[in-house]
Amino acid sequence: MLSKASHKHRYIPPKSRLKVFNSGLLFLSKYPITKCAFERYTHAASIDSLVSKGVGLCNIAISDWDGKTVGTLQVFGTHMQSERTKAAQAARREQALQAASFVLENRTEKGTPAVLVGDMNMGPRQEGCFSQHYSDKDDAQARCSSYHSMVSACGFEEVECEDITYCNEICRFLAQGVDSCNVQYVPMSTTAGERLSDTDALCLSLDVNSL
Repeated sequence: MLSKASHKHRYIPPKSRLKVFNSGLLFLSKYPITKCAFERYTHAASIDSLVSKGVGLCNIAISDWDGKTVGTLQVFGTHMQSERTKAAQAARREQALQAASFVLENRTEKGTPAVLVGDMNMGPRQEGCFSQHYSDKDDAQARCSSYHSMVSACGFEEVECEDITYCNEICRFLAQGVDSCNVQYVPMSTTAGERLSDTDALCLSLDVNSL
């Protein structure tokens, strides 16, 4: 699949030699990537202990129609602890704080547009319901608490999807310093109707007039 990508610029976070699997993260860009960084999570539970999950960053140099660089967009991406056990909840809580710390340490000057995206395996609980990915109300409460702690710590704002069908999804978008955002979901299934993932694909559209 990667061989079919037309994006000239890309970054794949390195896999630890002590882990079996990589991070599950891939950054693709039509614009030059001027900086890359990655930090593996220090806490993990169960099968995720074999995965190089963490939080990464790509600084992307945005250019205008004439090819002149007009500014930088910071793209933070993460893949966080899965599963519904107490150990997973504890690991996810620590990962949320580590992700927020990584974002704050790598943010450039205030006002530079940035997004934090990824499969966070957690999200905000909507009134009267919780994600199908959560096992019960206690699991939902634990995940939502970790999610809100991360959002509050890093100072980003959540980009909400207008389609209520996806309001409880565990893949999330957060943004800071952008003028407007719009999230759309793209169903991920084969022509036979088979699911390709436990979540659908997301598309985030940004307006950054300050660049």
